[in-house]
Formats: sequence, structure tokens, C-alpha cells
Amino acid sequence: MPRSRSQRVPRWSRVGAVPRKVVSDSIPAYRRVADELRDEIMAGVVPPGGRLASEARLSERFRVGRSSIREALSVLASERLIDTTRGATGGSTVQRLEPRDVVAQLRTSIGALVSANGCSTDEMDEVRELLEVTGAFLAAQRRTPIDLDRMRSSVPRDAHAVPIDVQRSMNLDFHYAILAATGNRLLHVFGEPVSDVIYERFRGKDHDLAYFDRMIDDHRTILGAIEGRDRLGARRAMSDHLLHIRAGSTDRQPSLLLEGLAFDAT
Repeated sequence: MPRSRSQRVPRWSRVGAVPRKVVSDSIPAYRRVADELRDEIMAGVVPPGGRLASEARLSERFRVGRSSIREALSVLASERLIDTTRGATGGSTVQRLEPRDVVAQLRTSIGALVSANGCSTDEMDEVRELLEVTGAFLAAQRRTPIDLDRMRSSVPRDAHAVPIDVQRSMNLDFHYAILAATGNRLLHVFGEPVSDVIYERFRGKDHDLAYFDRMIDDHRTILGAIEGRDRLGARRAMSDHLLHIRAGSTDRQPSLLLEGLAFDAT
């Protein structure tokens, strides 16, 4: 016996389907299409390497013109979710994202958010501390000889013998090496773009050699703790180091910095 309308199973409750969102008619058609296709890709309905339906079939499914479908596919391609080729054998294939792809996207998005006053420098500092202090703790437990070599190569022997621009680059490399040493790719994906944006915002600030001497001393302390697998020591050394960076990158009084995050404070 056929089901009544009230008994029928909704289209989206079938295996492999994703519920359609309730959307406003004011949202452009291509955005609605892109949003639903993105949700399906994220849900694994179309896995990496899988192909989306043709433009003609998508146009029929969403009841919009081919131009709206092309715009939607262009949005997803700009997000590196799909790769679209034209021609008789063309189509749209779901991409397999790598951590580096996500780092680049987050760097751009966080930078734009900061420029639009969507978050403050204090908020970025706090997030950086949460990520990197934890990262130092994990790196002390999980680091490999290769990780240690990368950290050592990022610590100048003498701040006076290395140009300041090179030292800034080496400083970032040191922090990235610690994140990589955690073995947690997601921690690295979140941590690197936050540090990058902070670095870009304060790149023009003048620092004397005494500042870089202190950074090198801090890095050596952190490196020594990680090398010795001293997890608590590495965590505390990184916490102190990030507070030193904040003190050297802002005009706030040091006492105000202590109102932020402080790990292992006793």
C-alpha cells in the first residue's frame, strides 16, 4: 500500500542524502547551490576524487540556470574543494585537501578578519598561547631527532651576526618546528596562520638587538626543555617566551600582560 503524504520518508533522510537548509529567498541562487554542495562534500556524500553531477543535471536538480551552477562551482573551486575542467570530458572533481592548503586559507581569512576588526590582537595572543604552550608540552614528548635539528637550525648563535629580517624569519621557523614536532597536523594548521598574522601586524615595529638577544635566550631554554623531554619545563618556558613577545610588541604595561593567560603560575 502506498504511503500517505504524511508517512513518506523525506528525501534527505535517505542514506547518502543531506537535508536542504531553510534559506531566505534574498540569498543569490548560486550561493544556495554552493552552500548545499559544500555541505554534501563535507559530509562525505561525494568523497575526494569523486565527481559532481554535470552542470545540466545540477541545473535540473536545483531548478536554477546553468550560469548560477557555474558561479557556484567557481566558489567551491576558489575554496579548493573542487577542481573543474571544461570540454567534452570535463567536470568537477572533489579535491583532497592537504594541511598546507588549509593553512593558506586560514591565514587569508584570519588576516581579513583582523583587518575588519572582527577580532582583536589580544584575542589572537590568547589563542596563540593556548596553541603554542600546549604545542611545546607535546613536542617535548614526541619530538624526533629531525625535529630537534630543525629547531636548532632556527636559533642563531649570535643576534649581532644575523640581519634582523633573517632573525624574524628564523623565529617563526622555530615556532613552526615545535608545532610540527607535536605530530598533530591540526594543531599546526591552527597555530601557523595565527602566528603569521601576528607577525605581519608587528613586522614594521622596531626592535633593538637586546630584544633579539632575549628571544634567542628564550628559544634556547625552550629547546633545552624539549630536547630533555621536560614537558612541564617546555610548557612554562614557552608561556614565559610568549609573554616576553607580547611585552616587546605592544605599548601595554607588563603588569597588564599578566592578566592574560599564564600557565603553571604559582
